[in-house]
Amino acid sequence: MYGGGARRQLVEPPFHLESHRYQTVQAADWIAALVGRLGAFWKEPDAWPENEVFVRYFGRRLADVQVRSGIRG
Repeated sequence: MYGGGARRQLVEPPFHLESHRYQTVQAADWIAALVGRLGAFWKEPDAWPENEVFVRYFGRRLADVQVRSGIRG
C-alpha cells in the first residue's frame, strides 16, 4: 500500500473495513445512513416521503446536538 522507493503518498486509503468486526465502524455507518436520509427528506420531502419516520424520531435530536453543519432541517 505505501510501498517503498519513490512513492511519497498513500495510493489507496484503508477505508474498506468489515463493519461487523468493528463496532465503531458500524456506528459510523448507521450515523451516516441516518444523516443521509434526514438530509434527503429535508431537501425534497415530496421525493422521499418514506424518510419522514427518521425526521419524526431523530430530527430534533440531531438538530439539538449539531454544532456546525451544512445540513439544516
